[in-house]
Amino acid sequence: TEGGICAMQAWDYEGMTFVPSLNFYEFVPEREWFKWQLDRSYQPKTVLLDEVKAGENYEIVITNFHGGALVRYRIGDMVRITSLRDEKLNIDIPQMVFERRADELIDIFGFGHITEKLIWEAIENTGIPYADWVARKEVIGDKPALHIYLELKDDYIASEQAIIPDAYSGGPMVNNIL
Repeated sequence: TEGGICAMQAWDYEGMTFVPSLNFYEFVPEREWFKWQLDRSYQPKTVLLDEVKAGENYEIVITNFHGGALVRYRIGDMVRITSLRDEKLNIDIPQMVFERRADELIDIFGFGHITEKLIWEAIENTGIPYADWVARKEVIGDKPALHIYLELKDDYIASEQAIIPDAYSGGPMVNNIL
């Protein structure tokens, strides 16, 4: 809403095309966004529409051409550039898909990042019927760990133990289900 229409979906439904006649677009590369997350006084570098790279994620920054009050407004959306042009429709403007809100990224102890969507998909792929879940960063001894707790549905009886991959040794680790 801040900048009017940012992008439109073409009739082939393969991504969205930016509308460069309505807004001036800048893009904060995801790695620059991470630097800013660690130090809010850091001014992230931006790239322009003709400088984005396919397969990379960016936070969108807009300036409205038509009298909007917002200048260099970071709208908080993280998008992934899927291609630099739409070959099928012969559109010479980068194509994008909405990836997530920028602030939905979970920092895992400074060595990795994961989204809520990725955790949700991993839980769904187990096939275990659950009512709810929560992910929590914890420290075991001196090693950080990401624990995921599931609230199982009433009709599901969990086994006494579950085998999960051990991120530190590469092998399986047995955990008791509480």
